[in-house]
Amino acid sequence: LSFGCCDQAGWSWTPYTETVERAREAVHRALQFDPDLAEGHLALGFIHMCYDWDWKGAEASIRRALELAPANAEVVRHAATMAGILGRIDDALSLYRRAVQLDPLNVRAQGCLGDICFNVGLLGEAEAAFQKTRELNPKVEVTQFMLGLVRLALGRVEEATEAFERETHDTFHLLGLTLGQYARG
Repeated sequence: LSFGCCDQAGWSWTPYTETVERAREAVHRALQFDPDLAEGHLALGFIHMCYDWDWKGAEASIRRALELAPANAEVVRHAATMAGILGRIDDALSLYRRAVQLDPLNVRAQGCLGDICFNVGLLGEAEAAFQKTRELNPKVEVTQFMLGLVRLALGRVEEATEAFERETHDTFHLLGLTLGQYARG
């Protein structure tokens, strides 16, 4: 319920403050019933991270979730995101890799791994992660754009342009084509 509420608020499908508070109440109720519910601590950490911008509270909640469920790929993925926000890039990279190892079919984990690898210059690993993301779900927007960026950074302009052409998100499709044209001179 809490992640659903947060998604609704984040996409402005429901009133933001009211919906996040409903999510927060649902998490607190769940944790009253089971204080060792990893998903409850994860959801609370997500609320602190994404809506309160309470880094200490988010880190504490997500750390607790990770202690309770170290083999849960979603918990590990959120821990990686938190590490990245806090500037602990090596930890974030390691945790994203672990999330993918735990659940190789997790599209979000694959995409997040691709993002961080691209950002730290691990272009081969980034390309592999984005290709896997595309294989798992060809409809995930911005994956083709990111794949194009990786290929552009590798100097493979034609392959990059082909990826940009397949991007379904209008803005990133056009941006990618522009970058491809620029790279061609």
